[in-house]
Amino acid sequence: MNVRLFDKTLHHLCEITQNLDHRNDLSYTPEKRGIILFEAARHSLKITEGQYRADKEPKEITLEHSTP
Repeated sequence: MNVRLFDKTLHHLCEITQNLDHRNDLSYTPEKRGIILFEAARHSLKITEGQYRADKEPKEITLEHSTP
């Protein structure tokens, strides 16, 4: 059985990282980025209480090619 995990905290951090990577109006040092991401993780963990969701992987659909 294949299972896909969805971690809300990790998802939130990925969104923030993408946002920071694509901003043209602000620039952060690596140290400041680390602080921002650390505080975001702490905040998210408080809200989610470290919970994550496990979903079953959808079954692969195979298409058969028939020749007339």
